[in-house]
Amino acid sequence: MKRSGFTLIEMLVVIAILALLVSITVPAVGRTIERAQTTKCAAQLRQFHQAAMMYATTNRNRLPAVCDEQGFVDPATGNRGRFNWPGTWPFVLAEYLGLPDIQPGQRLDTPLTHTIFTCPSYRKSPAYEVWNNPYDRNLLGGYGMNRRLPPNEDLGNNWVGEYLAQNFIQSENPSARLLFADGSGRNGDLGTRFDFNSFGQANFQYRVDPVRHLGGANLCYLDGHVSFLREAVIVARGVTGALFYD
Repeated sequence: MKRSGFTLIEMLVVIAILALLVSITVPAVGRTIERAQTTKCAAQLRQFHQAAMMYATTNRNRLPAVCDEQGFVDPATGNRGRFNWPGTWPFVLAEYLGLPDIQPGQRLDTPLTHTIFTCPSYRKSPAYEVWNNPYDRNLLGGYGMNRRLPPNEDLGNNWVGEYLAQNFIQSENPSARLLFADGSGRNGDLGTRFDFNSFGQANFQYRVDPVRHLGGANLCYLDGHVSFLREAVIVARGVTGALFYD
């Protein structure tokens, strides 16, 4: 009489095949999801560019400063000055991005989550764990703006001047001038060559996040195009200054 069913060896073979299929499929699915998030991130950067251009049309052809050091006062503390969150560029561009609740000079009672200012891959990035302030994590959710644009690109290490000066919308070689990018800093700032050389890429708060999306990052340029660059390219251009203004 014949018995139906699997033998132990047959079952082990089936399990081994299934395990192999899972080991192949899961990473592939993960990469597919990350590619989709990278695409979404690039689209959000393009929207930042569009908002910045709309801002410029009503502000003497100038882009917003990365952080307005003197124009805004924190209503909760009365403090004015460096890294005052209601003065960073997302607050200035929010109205052009359909976010009327985010206004310059007004700190939100409850930090927003998952707005256009949050990179879809930010919460998986090491940069997310560095800054645990909810405003850092959400409103400045993984994006930064270049403060090295004309007329303030030649101010050296004068960070006050760099933050306060507004940037001209006109620039030589706009296709090579970084405007927005995946950033790891808490200030919405992408840093400078000085920052790269003096503090390094590993732990400094102002920088492009070079490993955001599968070992690279999205960068949006002054002409509106978005490029994906690998970590090695980002770091090499960062230490020479080419990433910001060449």
